[in-house]
Order: sequence, then C-alpha cells, then structure tokens
Amino acid sequence: MSKVFVLGAGASKEYKSVKKIPVPIDRDFWGTADCIIAETIRKSGTGPQTENGGHLDYVKMADNLKAWYKINRLQDLNKYGLEKVFSDVEENHPSSLKDFQRLLEMVLSEIIRSIDGNSAPTHYAFVKNMLQPGDNIITFNYDIIIDRSIEDISKKEGSHIKWHPSSGYGLSFSGYINKLTQEFFNGIPTKNYNKVCPLEHAISDVIIYKLHGSLGWIVGEDGALALYLTSRDNKVQLAQKGHLAGSFFIMPPLQNKQFPEWMEKLWVDAEDRLTRADQVFCIGYSFPQTDSKAVNMFKRACKDKPVNIILPEIDQKERIRLCEIFDNKPHFVPKTFSQWVHYSNGLWTGG
Repeated sequence: MSKVFVLGAGASKEYKSVKKIPVPIDRDFWGTADCIIAETIRKSGTGPQTENGGHLDYVKMADNLKAWYKINRLQDLNKYGLEKVFSDVEENHPSSLKDFQRLLEMVLSEIIRSIDGNSAPTHYAFVKNMLQPGDNIITFNYDIIIDRSIEDISKKEGSHIKWHPSSGYGLSFSGYINKLTQEFFNGIPTKNYNKVCPLEHAISDVIIYKLHGSLGWIVGEDGALALYLTSRDNKVQLAQKGHLAGSFFIMPPLQNKQFPEWMEKLWVDAEDRLTRADQVFCIGYSFPQTDSKAVNMFKRACKDKPVNIILPEIDQKERIRLCEIFDNKPHFVPKTFSQWVHYSNGLWTGG
C-alpha cells in the first residue's frame, strides 16, 4: 500500500532547538526574527552575512518595516503573517526582497542547528516506525530536518529504507558544493569558493518532493542547481548548521510565486505520486488559501482517495473549508505530529 506524507510548518515545529526557540511559522515569524537577529548583532556587532561577504543592515530593515506598517514593535507584523509582508515588499520595495529572503534563511539557520535523534525525535520516530520503501513525502518546508532524519537512518546497517541526496529529491543536480570549503574561506569569495564537486549516484526508494525549495540546494555561479553537502573521507552527507554562503534555492513566501520550468516538472511528478497513492497523510499543513497552486493540486489528485489531516486545532470553519477541498470528506486527527506518531503506533486509522 503506497502512501504520501505531506509535511507543513506544523511538522517542523517539533524540532527541539538548543536555543529553545521553536521553528517559526507564518504568524510568529517576526517576533522570532527580532529575537534571533538581535542576539546575532550583540555577539558579532554586525547583521546577517550576505552571500558576497557583506552584511545585512538589519536595523535599517527593521526601521523600514516599522515605518511602512506604522508599528512600534516588529512583533506587531505577526498579525499580517510572513507571506503578506513578503508580498508587500515584492510589490512596493522589490529591490529589498533579496535581503528579506536572506533574513529568512538566517533565522532558520540559527534555530535549526544539529539534526539528530535528540533534536528531532519525532522525525526520527516517524522515519523508523512509519516510513516504508515506496512511500513519498511532499513538503513545503525549506529546512532539511526530515531529509537529514531519513539520511541518517538509511545509512544504518540493516535499514529498512534507502535514501541518498543524489536521487532522493526527484531531481538531477550538477554536483555538490562543499560546506567545509566554504567555512574554511570564511565567506570570502575566491576562485574555489563555490566549486561544484562531482556527486556520486546512489538509489533511493523514498522520494522527498520539496515543492518550495530547500536550504540544502544552492544555485551555482552558472545557474545550475547543486546540493549543499559536507564531505569527509570521500563520504558526503547533507550539511547542517553552517556558514550561510551561496545563493540558496527557495521560493520566497509570496502570494504569487513564479516557478522555474524544472520546478514545475517537480510539481507534476509530486501530483502523479499523490494520484497513485492509496493513502495520504497531511501533517501540520493547513492548506492556506493563498497557496492556490498546492490546493488545486490536492483537489485534482485526492478527490477519490482517503485523506487524513493531522492538525492540533481544527475549528468548524476550517473543517468546512477542508471538506470543500476534499469532496470525500477527510478524516481529521486533532493532534500534533508527535502525538500522532505515538497515537498511530504504525496502525493506519481513518481514511
């Protein structure tokens, strides 16, 4: 029985950061960003580093936001959400959009550091107890928490799944950029700074479709897509917390997202997996109305199959809206990701 697991921001909030700050979602990003960047400035005296070795003028960015929205505290932007603010910046201050995207990357990088069984226990339990060969994951999260969890477990002797970054995303990469090389040069561009190394290929029997991009994908100088990996002793693995150097490929949280051709193909492949799946489990994803591309994909692919929606809070208005998306009336599970993993215990209910 093939399954597709859809992971939204609610799944990433299960990550246990050493900073004790939850991974932010749309309605709590700006207060988190203010806290993270203020700490960075206190420690280093500068704002987040840009890909060319400069630094963002975060104080100026914050002052601009307060002036644009006529607010006194950056936290007050949370009533608008992340996507609304980014869309406003794109429309009214397009030259600043790249800096705001860098801010988003920096905040996530500072919160999500080491990824292991202690920091991501729910993700590891999910992979060990629920994920099977032939299953697929669709995620709208930029982070690599689920990626690294799957990679770590697949490397263990006797693992029940196979996964390798060269084949595990449903994409072809030009190679990989070595995190260690970037750290060695400490962000100073040199001839070898973004050198793309050859990537060996290995088979994956689980695919992770990252439909909004990833902080593990870097756009090389020639525009080709490369993986961001750590390489030691001729072995490569996904890079974790490290120096943010290079241009990461993520789709900014805009209301009108423009996808390149190769990304459109990835969406087509993901929809095909959804269409052929026997069961679909949506974890921590609320199908936001502004993300119409994703909502329409689910409408087409899931109209005749069981869909399980795992969200900790689902009010009546949301139930009605989600039932309109899924004509067959979805099965609602009012639990967090961790509660659901424990509750399910490997037994598929509902549908």
